[in-house]
Amino acid sequence: MSEEKLWYKYWPENVPKTIEIPDNISVDDMLKEQAKNNPDYPALAFHGKNWTYGWLNDMVNRFAKGLQDMGLEKGDRVCINLPNIPQYVIAFFGVMRAGGVVSPIVPLQKAAEIQHQINDAEAKMLVIMDAFYKEEVKKLVEQNKIPTVKKIILTGLAEFLGKAIGIIGALLGKIPRMWFWPKGPLFARFQDLLKSDPNPKEVKFDTKKDLAVLQYTGGTTGLPKGAMLSQYNIVSNCYQCASWMPGVEPGKEATVCALPLSHIFGLTTMMTLAVKIGAKMILIPNPRDIPGLMNEIAAEKGTLFAGVNALFNRINNHPKVKTFDLSSVKYALSGAGPLAEEVQIKFESLTGAKIVEGYGLTEASPVTHANPLEGRRKIGTVGFAFPNTDCKIINPDTLEEIPQPGKEDDISTHGEICIKGPQVMLGYYKRPDATKNTIIEDGWLRTGDIGYIDDEGYLHIKDRLKDMIKYKGHSVYPREVEDLLYMYEPINEVGVIGVKTKDGEETIKAVVSLKPEYVGKITAEDIKAWAKENIAGYKWPRIVEIKDEIPTTMVGKVLRRKLREE
Repeated sequence: MSEEKLWYKYWPENVPKTIEIPDNISVDDMLKEQAKNNPDYPALAFHGKNWTYGWLNDMVNRFAKGLQDMGLEKGDRVCINLPNIPQYVIAFFGVMRAGGVVSPIVPLQKAAEIQHQINDAEAKMLVIMDAFYKEEVKKLVEQNKIPTVKKIILTGLAEFLGKAIGIIGALLGKIPRMWFWPKGPLFARFQDLLKSDPNPKEVKFDTKKDLAVLQYTGGTTGLPKGAMLSQYNIVSNCYQCASWMPGVEPGKEATVCALPLSHIFGLTTMMTLAVKIGAKMILIPNPRDIPGLMNEIAAEKGTLFAGVNALFNRINNHPKVKTFDLSSVKYALSGAGPLAEEVQIKFESLTGAKIVEGYGLTEASPVTHANPLEGRRKIGTVGFAFPNTDCKIINPDTLEEIPQPGKEDDISTHGEICIKGPQVMLGYYKRPDATKNTIIEDGWLRTGDIGYIDDEGYLHIKDRLKDMIKYKGHSVYPREVEDLLYMYEPINEVGVIGVKTKDGEETIKAVVSLKPEYVGKITAEDIKAWAKENIAGYKWPRIVEIKDEIPTTMVGKVLRRKLREE
């Protein structure tokens, strides 16, 4: 890796360009070390209850022993289908301590999606919340559609709530539960595993070869593929993230786990990073409950907050936001899509925190870039490549590198972003052809995203390669149009797509939701008129549709594929 990268020009002074990343520790070793050195540090916070690293380590030991007693062996895959509750953290580290590989299932996935992931991963066990089992998995079991699963471990949302809260919540119907759990050799209770002997058999890992996480990623076409993330991949990204935040204080930080921990963004930046730096994880099972989220941040003094534009936007625009004390937030990282400047400015004014945009992808564990938290950031970019990470721009057709720097107004300098670093996955599980097409010569990862590196080293993301719209010969980036539309005050959320006209040409369509105070007052024609006046002639959307809500993923990324299907 060259020492004369463009991004070193404004590199933050207190962040090293390269860091030492141990290749002899596993993800779980970071928990063991924290529990050994700082057993009294707070580890988990959940609805008013707190638990220490010493307690968490004991629970993980017991859960791991229970898994081993049920036949889990090194390398076996275990799917976890849980929201952000204490059981998720225990299960995640317990599976690894037992020698297994975690394959997280994003909550609210439906039966066909769950069936595909379990069968593709050849999962031996499934850890699942009772309500999710009843709604989506029960029928798969009865029809023998997930034959590789030999044990299903059930848990309930209320198991780690205070007793009174759990009882009252269940009676009021606010805590989803299944009143009658299935019985038989296929099933086990989460709480029973926690009664196991706390001395699991030790498992040794070859950290650069052995998997930690088999993370399924949808992409733009086909069924989700399993990205094979090694122990070293995840540990590396934790060390890289920690180096980017030199102001953190062990034992005094609290990560706001609002992103699903089953998604790689939340998994790494809020859970495993917390273990690396000795931070408390504030577990938020329902981030759409904005008052509840703000209450937890205020009560538990959340300091580190990873989120997405849509989440920060909902906080900004909530009518009660000014009644909550969010001043404890120190750093916020926005990813999984563009961060609108208006959202950034307003969130900082409400909290006093520094919020920066970053970039990453499942195949890179996930973070590869971020704007400096302490230093010169550039709004509208995703900042610099992380320590030990290289980046280049290639022509997606020829795979040849495009000389740098690039320019906003010169599309010939734009190309596919490629990443190289210790966080890059081993490949796609059982997909040698897809792996060969994605990880090219000398370990470079093709991201499928279009962008350029400017003359100061900042990376600009333009759009997904497959989402680019061709309008009358012009290349139009949907996310650029979305960013411009966010400047129109009435718009709450927006997704831009290309659609075919009757004559077979492609045109630009914007699907928007309005802020509550503008509903019924602003029409599609009003939005088109504003866009026509404020956006270049070849970019403004010719079709505008107003909807109550824009479809998004669990982490708030606009589902353009779903917009195209509707």
